[in-house]
Amino acid sequence: MAVAELDPPSGLAQCGNAGESYPVQLSCRKSGGTISSIDFASYGTATGACGQMKQGTCHATTTMDIVKQACLGQQECSVPASYQIFGDPCFGTHKRLLVQIQCNPPQNNTYWNFTYVDPMFQDFLQATDGHSRIVMFSTQPTWLFKLDTPHIYPDNVTETDWGYPQGTQFVDDTMQALGDYYGRLTAWYTRGGFIDEYGDRHVSNYSYKWDYTEIFNEIEAEHQMTPEVYTRAYDAVIQGIRRHTNNTEMKYVGMALSGHYEFNWYRYFLNHSNHAPDIPLDMISYHFYASSKTRTDPLDYEAFFPQLDTFTDEIRQIEVIRKELSPETRTLEIK
Repeated sequence: MAVAELDPPSGLAQCGNAGESYPVQLSCRKSGGTISSIDFASYGTATGACGQMKQGTCHATTTMDIVKQACLGQQECSVPASYQIFGDPCFGTHKRLLVQIQCNPPQNNTYWNFTYVDPMFQDFLQATDGHSRIVMFSTQPTWLFKLDTPHIYPDNVTETDWGYPQGTQFVDDTMQALGDYYGRLTAWYTRGGFIDEYGDRHVSNYSYKWDYTEIFNEIEAEHQMTPEVYTRAYDAVIQGIRRHTNNTEMKYVGMALSGHYEFNWYRYFLNHSNHAPDIPLDMISYHFYASSKTRTDPLDYEAFFPQLDTFTDEIRQIEVIRKELSPETRTLEIK
């Protein structure tokens, strides 16, 4: 699934960051006020998260004046990132428009946006109505991780972003921020909305239900988690969902390993003593990818069978670990 909060909460400062041909959109509508100051504006190669923006080696000197003219005193404004507006300070270089503003009266700013997540998720829920469902919001926002420079998601929402699994260490080592993100995301769809980081209510009026929530995907690959880190993250997400939804009946699926013969993962994760109290181990999943030289020659399909034999042997060993440590846990194979 997509990310529902693309940037971290930024307090009283509000920011926009857009690539060429896309607009920076800014608004003080929430506070009922107007844009009172422009703290930063650069069209070029500026970088940085909100509150930490810095000019790059390429910068259009016209940027501040143009943004002030378009936005100051307005309740909201939209400024395209375009050389036709700002001029071209470095021909042939990809440029972005970065802007930071203040509102009067002040307003705290978060960046929750379900515009593109809702249609996909609603289609899935409607198509599976009446069936047992497993929901996986697998993609963690990159701002939850320590990064030298913020990851910029594609401006075109239909563009695939394979660079999203950046960062290996959480900014918040307690992982409460991680749990709160997934708690609010789940509350949006199951409890009619949520209270954000600054105490403001976001209303969806959704009251969907599903049976299982799977926590992350191919965890040893994405963000290179260890069994110890993932186990803590799994617990934190469940605690966050319970905190924001008061739902203690939800069941959970863990691990979704992509690799094979990683038995240390099963030994650690399925050991209840490695989890916080009252954390369920309802189900685990693992992936199996069979391959052949072609998808058109039936003779090539014979390559699947020895691969399946190897995988079956692996499952037998996993089952020994599961039955020893957590016999109540079910298993799910994803092909």
